[in-house]
Amino acid sequence: MTGNCAHCGQPLKSGQSFCSACGAPVDAAEPSRPVAEGGRHRADTVRGGIPWWLVVVAAVLVIGGAGVAGSVFGQGDSSSSSESLNTDITGPEPAASDFPTTSVFQTEPPGASDTTSRVAPATTTTTMPAPLPTVTPPTSTTVPGDLEVLVVMQRPECDVGLYVVFIGASVNPGRYPEEITRILEANPTSHYLRTDVTCSSLRYASDDGHPIYAVFLGPYETFEQACDARVLGPSGSYVKPLDNTTDPTAIQSCP
Repeated sequence: MTGNCAHCGQPLKSGQSFCSACGAPVDAAEPSRPVAEGGRHRADTVRGGIPWWLVVVAAVLVIGGAGVAGSVFGQGDSSSSSESLNTDITGPEPAASDFPTTSVFQTEPPGASDTTSRVAPATTTTTMPAPLPTVTPPTSTTVPGDLEVLVVMQRPECDVGLYVVFIGASVNPGRYPEEITRILEANPTSHYLRTDVTCSSLRYASDDGHPIYAVFLGPYETFEQACDARVLGPSGSYVKPLDNTTDPTAIQSCP
């Protein structure tokens, strides 16, 4: 049997059971249609004799109608959403009580104070240093009769085994400071005393009854040391013990 496939319009060969193009059974094939315009078979119809272009136009119309309908309904939904959005934006302002009142500087989570006692911050105590004690400059012990010359007048201890070397003296009340200063300057390591306020081994006063100011070296712990130091003094220097038993007129002769 020859002819065209009733499903796709392709020519069929004799004895063919199925269409080699679309696979439709050959029993459903129709007889060959007459060749039109140049001997070609017309395949511009679908099953039932409806032209294929009419099916295409119908499909386009259906799809286009669906698109228009969707656009119309979609626009309605968009208007509703826009209206709802405008309503939300232009609605009444929320009250201040609607906002949370938690400070941005909060250092503990809300409610922590309900279960845990708040710890007070530690306080730093600065201890100021105690004021320095007021230092009073030491004052020289002034012995009665001090001449206020280069050095302070001395008053050595008595009866402790000390010896001194006398190198000069002044018995003129009007010239005490001058004469004592001159002897002190000539002997930088020397000191001076007043004999009537020291030990009784020294002569208390001059023949005229005036106090005697004497310049000395020492004191020394032994008589030998005093004798060795005597050579450092001027001519006429002599050694005297500091005690209250030796006769003040006695002369201590060095070896």
